[in-house]
Amino acid sequence: MHSMVDSSNSPQLFSNVFYAISDLIEDNKRRQLAALLNANGAQAVPPNDPTLSHFITTALPHTKSQSLDGLPSDTHAHLVTPLWVERTIIINSVQDPANHSPDPALLFSSITAAATDLAPSDLEVLSAGITALGGQWRSGLTKEVTHLFALSTGSAKYETAVRFQKTINIKVLVPHWFDDSVRLGVRGLATGPYEWPAPTVFKVGWESLQNEENISIFTHFSSDLSRPFHDLSAPLRDTESREAVKGI
Repeated sequence: MHSMVDSSNSPQLFSNVFYAISDLIEDNKRRQLAALLNANGAQAVPPNDPTLSHFITTALPHTKSQSLDGLPSDTHAHLVTPLWVERTIIINSVQDPANHSPDPALLFSSITAAATDLAPSDLEVLSAGITALGGQWRSGLTKEVTHLFALSTGSAKYETAVRFQKTINIKVLVPHWFDDSVRLGVRGLATGPYEWPAPTVFKVGWESLQNEENISIFTHFSSDLSRPFHDLSAPLRDTESREAVKGI
């Protein structure tokens, strides 16, 4: 996070941003976000300030009449996740707040995905599911892409993504991550076990998962990890299931 503050990005990147940060975010993260915003031209204001333009949070009010950290129920401020700040800094372009919603139903909010060397039917499932659940899809590998799906290594997109992985913080992973996120209804499912060059999801058995993140989640589907992507996503291919995903 400190490297972001010290970057050469324009100090006025957030010049039109008047922000407040939710108390739901832990203190250290709040300080990091404030440092990023302030260093790039934003101004902190109280949640009830009429000039508030962006409220950074990880949750939504339970009801329309409920206050969130003193945020008025009739606020016109954008509610965004911390990733809105971080992605804006990384790619040096202010991101659309609508693509960084804290709504827990939007499993792929803050995600911009692309794929390489997948079958057209798989591309259709991925693009439809991700966009229906809050994410964005790109046919090409642009700097906005956060997740590149690949079933193997070696393609031009794969090599480019790996080359710039640290610069733009892109994840290169197998599409099984999408399937399991939808099947489990988990937002922010750990990507580590799905990432190239050695995705551990293909190593069937409990021993291969003992050192992975979110180990409690893996207990629910470790027996399915040997199945290919097209089998895992088969339930989404029929019309009824596809419409159900779009309606979430």
